[in-house]
Amino acid sequence: MEDKLARGIARSFYPRTGRGAIGVFDVESHEMLHRLLNEWADAVPAEFAIYPLMEQESIVAFLDEEPGS
Repeated sequence: MEDKLARGIARSFYPRTGRGAIGVFDVESHEMLHRLLNEWADAVPAEFAIYPLMEQESIVAFLDEEPGS
């Protein structure tokens, strides 16, 4: 985890009560995220939930788009 934080591809890691952790990644592509999740799954049994985060301006622009444009 420390190497990912140092390289900036992970923003933070939070332990969960009981068992597990939450990681916040900042990657350039789906492929990079896929590699990271596979690497993590090889190290420990894991279940993943992915929540994409967007900049506020990106969200507004997305919601303002006309359907089919």
